[in-house]
Amino acid sequence: MPNPERCHHDFLPGQCYICGKEVPFGIYATVYKTKGGSVFHNLRDCAYLYSGQNFATSRGKENHPINPTPWHSVFNSIGACEWCCAAHNVGREDLKRCQVITDGKWVDALWVRDRQVGHGWQEHLVYFESTKTIAIFKSKDIKLTK
Repeated sequence: MPNPERCHHDFLPGQCYICGKEVPFGIYATVYKTKGGSVFHNLRDCAYLYSGQNFATSRGKENHPINPTPWHSVFNSIGACEWCCAAHNVGREDLKRCQVITDGKWVDALWVRDRQVGHGWQEHLVYFESTKTIAIFKSKDIKLTK
């Protein structure tokens, strides 16, 4: 029977590197990666993840399944995605205040970055401080604030 005073790695509170470590800013507790990938992703449906898989396929390489993975098992061994992990890569202090329209209301968020998705179309990555989540919005649904 496990000792309730120890974590599931059998360390005392505060001694376990994995259990005692807080998830870093802008990273989810569960991230996604593929066997051959060089970065991990916050979003399973990240456009960069699928772009990487399509690139591998175009080069005749095997396309590996996308696997959910605890952040701590990959954080120090591979990089973080430049798109869906951008809030972490940039850092909280360098994010800009913005508002996004969600459920018909303007909501405060932090603007992380944008990307071109087609001729004249952009997607904007935002971070919600209250929920510690990221989301993607179209240009018409976001405005920068001071």
